Amino acid sequence: MMTARPLAALVLCVALALSATTLSATAVGAPNIGLDWHAPPGCPTRQDLLVALSEALTTSTKTERLEVVAEVHEPAEHGAGWTLELTLAGNDMDGERRVEGPHCEALAKSAVLIIAMAYDPIHFG
Repeated sequence: MMTARPLAALVLCVALALSATTLSATAVGAPNIGLDWHAPPGCPTRQDLLVALSEALTTSTKTERLEVVAEVHEPAEHGAGWTLELTLAGNDMDGERRVEGPHCEALAKSAVLIIAMAYDPIHFG
């Protein structure tokens, strides 16, 4: 029969081992992307995009840094579309993209797609 002390030590060791495994798995799937996201209220947030990017790039092993500046602009006039302007720097993907869409959510999804493909087109998906 195990006394309280050895049992507590065993539980602690198992908990630490599980924590280390979880941290390691998280680090592998966390993309190295700096995201500067500017969007009107009511649009998806920066955190929403970072979560979506992490989900899209769970198998990526890239470590290079990609810096992204993304600006979403509301329609200038009634009936006009929303606009997304992306600037990508690093990871051999320097460039700018401009996308138009019917609403902010569509542009946020487009941003995730473009950023994920620029970051790691092999492991995207």
